[in-house]
Amino acid sequence: MKEKDYYNAVGKYYLENTTYEAVEVKITKTNRLSFSCLPEHQESALLNAWYYKIPDVGISKKPLDIVFKRNEAPLVAIYYKPDNTQIFEIPIRAWVNEAYGSGDKSLTLERAAEIGCRVDI
Repeated sequence: MKEKDYYNAVGKYYLENTTYEAVEVKITKTNRLSFSCLPEHQESALLNAWYYKIPDVGISKKPLDIVFKRNEAPLVAIYYKPDNTQIFEIPIRAWVNEAYGSGDKSLTLERAAEIGCRVDI
């Protein structure tokens, strides 16, 4: 199982059930999600407002010209196990606090359950 295998379900869930404008999805096949999995540019994109101009190139039809992200967005942490996958929405500020303040190198499944919200997709 790979991260991309969850994109459709996560996208549909967040579109239908939240007002978030974006999410970042990360997956681990252990009980720990490394803080290094979220590079600085993605952390910044989840924390800050931004816009993106969709390029006018290629043969495919583009849906629109510019997309916006105005508010903070969460990290969606998938702790994959074939018989017991657990998914948590982690507020980006909580992730940052853990990454820079806990002294640990990763977020355990147990800690994700404490600082995040379980998502049933």
